[in-house]
Amino acid sequence: MLITMSDKEIQRLAVLQDVRDHRITQVRAAEILNLSTRQITRLLQ
Repeated sequence: MLITMSDKEIQRLAVLQDVRDHRITQVRAAEILNLSTRQITRLLQ
């Protein structure tokens, strides 16, 4: 089964991986994705 992702979804995944790998902070990720830090925390769970 092939799953396709939009450019926006690919960027979101890349930013969340950067947070998980401690390359950027949750605050910076929230700024990049235009979300709250709480939403970033929820997405990382």
